Amino acid sequence: MKVIGRLMQEKAFLVLFFVAFFALGVQNGIGYWMVTFLKETKYFPIALASGSLFLFFACLAVGRLFSSYLITKFHEAIYLLGLISLLFVALLISVLAPGKWTIPFFGLCGFAHSGIFPCLLGMTGKLYSKNPGTAMGMIATGAGLGSMIVPWLMSLVSQVVNLRVGFLSFEIFVITCLILMGINFKSLKLAGSRISF
Repeated sequence: MKVIGRLMQEKAFLVLFFVAFFALGVQNGIGYWMVTFLKETKYFPIALASGSLFLFFACLAVGRLFSSYLITKFHEAIYLLGLISLLFVALLISVLAPGKWTIPFFGLCGFAHSGIFPCLLGMTGKLYSKNPGTAMGMIATGAGLGSMIVPWLMSLVSQVVNLRVGFLSFEIFVITCLILMGINFKSLKLAGSRISF
């Protein structure tokens, strides 16, 4: 418990925790609601809407295969910021694009999500190498909590307004991730050089 308490007082750890919370919440929210969104707002038949969800997860899976290679070519903080920026743009176009143009951009959302969680775990393991299991477990807990709370919040917005606005509300969480990463970018980039506890 002492280690968890110390982790929750670390600014860099809290950034990673909340980025995991919001980003994985958005990922699972898209997974939970995408077929309904495409049926109700784009008037897709169920087969096409389900196929679009398959593309989202296929791109996520393929992206995961390449993410470990790409992380070696870029600093984790730069790579993570790039993925979240790509997610912001791809998700916005996915929601606003007419008809079937939305499909490839949802696939791009899957690709953007693919490296976020592995990158967060990798950064956490490096920063807190003396207690990697506890630190990465806490990041996974944050991701799990976000996967429950963010889709629920989106469903509330959809019920009050409509599903299109509900999906656009995901962008608030993505922007929050961008702000957290942007404000703390320099410290996260330099954090790997400090001694972890």
